[in-house]
This record gives sequence, C-alpha cells and structure tokens, in this order.
Amino acid sequence: MRMAGVGGSENHLRVLLAELPALGWEPDVLIPSPSPPAIRGLAESVSQSCRRVTVAPMRADLSPSLAVRIARLLRSGEYQIVHSHLVHADWYVAVASVAAPGVALVSTKHNDDPFRRTYPFRVIERVMSNRCAATITISEALRDFTLRHSPPRTPVASVLYGLKAPPGAPERSFQFDRPTLLAVARLVRQKGLDILVQAMRPIKDSVPEARLLLAGEGPERPTLERLARDLGLADSVSFLGHRDDVDHLMRRAWILVHPSRWEGFGLVLLEAMKQGLPVVAARVSAVPEIVVSGATGLLVPPEDPGALAEAAIRVLGDERFRRDAGMRGFERLVERFSAERMARETAAIYDRAVSREVSLDRSAA
Repeated sequence: MRMAGVGGSENHLRVLLAELPALGWEPDVLIPSPSPPAIRGLAESVSQSCRRVTVAPMRADLSPSLAVRIARLLRSGEYQIVHSHLVHADWYVAVASVAAPGVALVSTKHNDDPFRRTYPFRVIERVMSNRCAATITISEALRDFTLRHSPPRTPVASVLYGLKAPPGAPERSFQFDRPTLLAVARLVRQKGLDILVQAMRPIKDSVPEARLLLAGEGPERPTLERLARDLGLADSVSFLGHRDDVDHLMRRAWILVHPSRWEGFGLVLLEAMKQGLPVVAARVSAVPEIVVSGATGLLVPPEDPGALAEAAIRVLGDERFRRDAGMRGFERLVERFSAERMARETAAIYDRAVSREVSLDRSAA
C-alpha cells in the first residue's frame, strides 16, 4: 500500500496483518511513501505481525524503479499472494506481474471515489483488475459500485472491515462536562467537514454550550478554520490536528459526527462503536451498512447542514438514547464486524486465489 499518512485504509491493513499469522499466512509489507517519516509509527507497529516491513521512498506517482523492485520480489519464489491496496499499489503490482507470472494477485478496493466513474480510469482499472485472481471490496455498496463501473472477469467478494473489540462493554462515565461533538477524519472535501462546521451554527443556537472537536489534518484545514471564524464559531470549533489518543477522545465525547460525501466504509464508525459512542452520519455509500439509524445512531441526507444539526441536537438532548445507542453499537461491532471474521474471510480468498493460479499454471503446462 502506498501511504502518505495514516487513515482508515492504513489502519485496516494494521488490523488485518495482526490476524493473518494465526491463520497460517506469513506477511511481508512493502510501503512506498512520499513521506516516510509520516508513516514510521505504523511501520513499526505492523512489524510485530510481519516477517519484513520495507518503506520505500516514492516522491512521484511515476516510479519505474518501484515496478522493477516489485517484479524482482514476485520472481523471488517467496510469495504465493500479492495483496495490493489502493490505486498506486494495484497498478504497480499489475505492471510488475507481467514479468513474473505465477503469483496470485488480490486487490482490495477501499473507496468509491468520483474519479472511479470516469471513462479513462474505468478502462485502465478493468485491465488491471483482470490480472487479479480476486478482487475484494470493503462493503456491499462498494462491491455494487465496482461491478457497475469496472467489473473484472474474476470474482469480486465483499469483506467488511473488522476491528478488535475489548472483552467487555466500554465504560462511558467520564464524559466531557460540555456537550461535545467529535469528528475524526482527514481534512479533505470527501469527509464533508464544511457541512459539519455549517451545522454548528444552528447547533450552538439550540445548545449554547455545545462544542466541536475536529481530530485530523489535511489540505482543507485553512478553509475550515476560516469558515468557523466567518460563522462566529472560532471559540466553539477546535482543530486538534493529528491525534494519537482518539480512543480517549471518543470515550469522553457525547457523539461522533461523520458527514462524508462518499465513504467506501468508514473505519472510524467502528472505532466509535468500540467505545460505545453513538453516531450521527450522512446516509452515503456503505455507511447504512454500519450505522442502524434509530438504533446505533442517526443517519441524515448528505450535503444537508440543517438535517445534520437537527439530528445532532436531538441526540445531544437525549441521554438515554445516547447510552442505549452506544451499547447497541458495541454489540453490533462484536456480532458483525470482528477482526477475526475479516481475517478468516480474507484468508479464504487467498486460498482460492492460490488454487486458481496453480490450476492456470497446470493448464498452461
């Protein structure tokens, strides 16, 4: 996986790698990165589950040396599977595999980005996907999207994200004294944080003590800070930057707000469920597969600050709903989104992909 920082896709990989050794798979990880220092902590973390972790500087999108490096790894005879995540890895692995047939390729699709609908991308994506023994999508919504826009000839399976849950229900008795909304996301347009900042104006009018904590970094930060100032919210919207204590923030917040414009899955939603934190989110892409509106939180139409504000005000004002929704969210995480289930389903796809590759080799012989 090419990594510029640590977000949902990168944390998904961290969870998956921790589970694979127990299922008989020994993973190595190759991380091309334009900013190796930004992912040093994650690289050190995943090294506990892997034989080798290699971080390769990748300053530009085009890197012939990376394709050569991957081809050499594929020809080494060490590997039965190459599992690529995100566009850069998918395409470099596909190119490298031309020089090294016989290793099964598996690709995981993590997002329904708008550029995936464009004709040139769809053509190239389909060519690449047809080199894979299997394609994994992280939600049913993303599987439908993939089959609609760039369907490969090989199987496409949905494997939902998973997260390791604690053995018991979370303790939520140490919340912030003030009504506190928390958003955890990269500060990019996809995450819809401008909609959330706009929604804070009517939220403040109804709940004067309310405040919003934004945890994350990204190119939209100056625009969002300016929007908060223009709306008179400078004292009520706090930009926390990158945080390593998100679990602590979630344990103390009143609700998690996730107003994305599109979302392949939304690992942060599982992280909130792990902490027993109710969710208010936009009804887009895979989010309804995770958040049960009226049970584990509330879903609202996307791009609608008024609806988002109304839902947040309702949840802030209903302590019993917050408690019950948080508990139901935790139970749903345990029952449906376990890390063990995710790893088992992924390993089963590896097994089928290797069997398919062996069959193809025998047919060619």
